[in-house]
Amino acid sequence: MGLAKYNGKVDLVTVIHTVHEFKDLARFLEQVQILLRKGGRMLVVEPRGHVTFNQFAAASKYCRQMGFCHVEPTAPMAANE
Repeated sequence: MGLAKYNGKVDLVTVIHTVHEFKDLARFLEQVQILLRKGGRMLVVEPRGHVTFNQFAAASKYCRQMGFCHVEPTAPMAANE
């Protein structure tokens, strides 16, 4: 991706509406792993209706096979917190 100077320095990679587009998802995920610092995270968002639940589940499973782990979202804070 041309981001070698950031290897091991990235806290968060956001992947919005694109995971289903990668022809070589494994290569992309390998590059993300290289970029992320220890404890870094990747957020994947896919459009409901464009990507089926089963497609998203398959991509999620593949991410786990590549060494990523699922983190449950936390409840949003109330406006008065």
